[in-house]
Amino acid sequence: TETLQVSDVAFGARDWRGLVFDPPVPSRLVSGASVTLRGRIDTATLPGSYQFIILRAVRFGDAPATAKTAQARVNGGRFAVPLRFTSAEAGAYAIDAFVFEDADSQAIPTSVVTPLFVD
Repeated sequence: TETLQVSDVAFGARDWRGLVFDPPVPSRLVSGASVTLRGRIDTATLPGSYQFIILRAVRFGDAPATAKTAQARVNGGRFAVPLRFTSAEAGAYAIDAFVFEDADSQAIPTSVVTPLFVD
């Protein structure tokens, strides 16, 4: 018999459409700890040149207007987005990712992943 770990499995480097992460993205975070999501835009899926990326974290049961956002510049197709959740923000989240060609462009949605747990 083999025991497989099925909880707290990190998101794979290519689990997010249009984005490729360097290290896998954790699916569980400790409140108060910071994590930086590093990676690149997958130009096969999202051809073009992008200047910004925004991650939006919506806690299950909360209104979308209360979502937590984090943004970063995209340089040479690469990004590093810092995330930090406080103990008051503990819960389960869906994470949306958006890229922008420039500051005046429309958001281009890439993917939604779920769940991200914050303890």
